Amino acid sequence: MLDVPICHVRNCKHFRGVKEEEEPVVDGVQTLGGGTVICLAYPDGIPDRIAYEPDFDKGDLHMVVQDDQVGDLVFEEGDWQEDEKND
Repeated sequence: MLDVPICHVRNCKHFRGVKEEEEPVVDGVQTLGGGTVICLAYPDGIPDRIAYEPDFDKGDLHMVVQDDQVGDLVFEEGDWQEDEKND
């Protein structure tokens, strides 16, 4: 089971939820559930330094464009489910 990502807690409008994995395999063992949290800037998976750092003072709050992201989107507060309708 995935923890709730900070992107969702902060209500980033570019967050797109979880890309489910039908039959994830970890170290050769099939697991139940799982997935990857994604957004428009990280369609293949949001890095843990952005999605899961528990200390906002230490975390990367994605306020500036990162070298490893797609495009130039950064954190923007809003309703991601509303924004998704406009994709």
